[in-house]
Amino acid sequence: MTPVNLIEAIREPPPDSLVGLMTRADGRVMRTMPFVILFNLAWVFFWPVIARESFLHVILPTILSVPVFVWLHLCTYYTSGGPAVRRRYVASIVALGYLLTYFNLAALGYLIFSFFTAAFSNSVRNACLWIAATIAGYLLEVALLGNNTKTLLIMALPAVLLGISAVYTAYTTFQQAKLRRSARTPCRKWRWRASRCTKVSQFLLWRQSTS
Repeated sequence: MTPVNLIEAIREPPPDSLVGLMTRADGRVMRTMPFVILFNLAWVFFWPVIARESFLHVILPTILSVPVFVWLHLCTYYTSGGPAVRRRYVASIVALGYLLTYFNLAALGYLIFSFFTAAFSNSVRNACLWIAATIAGYLLEVALLGNNTKTLLIMALPAVLLGISAVYTAYTTFQQAKLRRSARTPCRKWRWRASRCTKVSQFLLWRQSTS
């Protein structure tokens, strides 16, 4: 998606985009949600700043990766084409997270962003497999970079917990959408039957008045 197309999609989200689906279900306020949650990018900078990591080797690569991430993140939410297209951007975010992990272990933050969009772009089973594979790949890279078991556990805990949270959030959202649709259907049937009964009553009254 080009920057021009992205701006147009932000102004008027396509119906089959993730934001289009959210606004249809939960109102137009959800249009700004992808921007609001970007405050979580603080995660990516928190660890290197607290640990006083090198600016040149850790913080600078992280800063350079942020515009790329923001573009991929917004494309994931605003692009049209359905889940198949969204999954390409999700995979690109995961690849960017793996690339940044070489410089900054807090690149896990990018992967966590991808967990939620992946959960909304796949079935529950496929989302679980995708997230589990993403976490496994990340932990393997962390281990290959020479980090100890303690570091692996520290990074694995938030990854697993937020991965579960992403799947649960998507599942409950889909279930609520089904309940809303099922609640509307009886109402439509009832209205149809009520209108039919009214017309029958009007017809009988007309027959009585003319007889």
